[in-house]
Amino acid sequence: MQSGESEELIKYIHGKLEHLSHGKNDILYHYVIDNSIPHSENTNGLFINLSLCPISHLSHFKKIINMNESQDIMDLSFTSSHYNMKEHTAKNIFPIIKTSSVINKDIKLTAIQTKILSFSLS
Repeated sequence: MQSGESEELIKYIHGKLEHLSHGKNDILYHYVIDNSIPHSENTNGLFINLSLCPISHLSHFKKIINMNESQDIMDLSFTSSHYNMKEHTAKNIFPIIKTSSVINKDIKLTAIQTKILSFSLS
């Protein structure tokens, strides 16, 4: 059973999530991913059962929701994994995608493989 404090935090978070800026949504997303908080993900975003989250995570969700986005350094120390918001400031909210080099190899295809690939390339 949840404590009254966690129930209040859950109500507060639910009330604020709909009106969050894109930057805060990204910071929350990275916090959930980086701290391995159980969630499910689909095209609409993340689903987190807040009633299963420890109060420490709920408190940090509230801190993120209430933080001043114009701050250059958002230094929130998180007890569970020493998560540092400096990594996810408004200037760096999108992950850097590393490009890999393409390796070309000469391969021999059977007649059926060639036919199948011709459908996917047209």
